[in-house]
Amino acid sequence: MNYEKGMLVRSLMGHDAGNIYIIIEESADTVTVANGRQKTLAKPKNKKKKHVQLIKYKPEGIEARLNEGRLTDADLVFAIRTYKENS
Repeated sequence: MNYEKGMLVRSLMGHDAGNIYIIIEESADTVTVANGRQKTLAKPKNKKKKHVQLIKYKPEGIEARLNEGRLTDADLVFAIRTYKENS
């Protein structure tokens, strides 16, 4: 599985099981995720890859804004809400 910046993941383990996040950073066995509400861009959460389920969906424009440093918590909230409404 390819974990990429900007992709959605669902938490499988922990007190946040079932929550949807957006990948902010990716490393060998962990991903740094945020959702704009409980986990903001200022205080993201590190999760082991085996504890998240990859959702093969990348909201339009999220990766570009992330790479440019223009991504906001409101963008994350909007992208996750749009995904939930359309799935």
